[in-house]
Amino acid sequence: MITSEAGPAAPDAADHDPRRWITLAIVVMAAFIVALDNSVLNVAIPTILRDLDTDLLSLQWVLTGYSLTFATFLVIGGRLGDVLRLDDTTDRQRGTQLLPARFELVAEE
Repeated sequence: MITSEAGPAAPDAADHDPRRWITLAIVVMAAFIVALDNSVLNVAIPTILRDLDTDLLSLQWVLTGYSLTFATFLVIGGRLGDVLRLDDTTDRQRGTQLLPARFELVAEE
């Protein structure tokens, strides 16, 4: 006699976390911001060359350093979010309150 074992049932729509769409929106927005940042930087290259009176080779080193620093902080920020598990609403609010301060520090330099 042949019997078949049923494998694990496919998850229903009720089993999915409803916050997955919010997570997807945040990830897509973060990717868009990174692409926008790089686009703005590339558009500014001729102005940077002219205003700082530099050559393309020197500027290439600066842009590479900027991109590597940006990527490093992006990875570190993601890892800190995983480690700290910002599940509480007050933690999220505290994190968003720190972002403007970080951007102010970068803008002043």
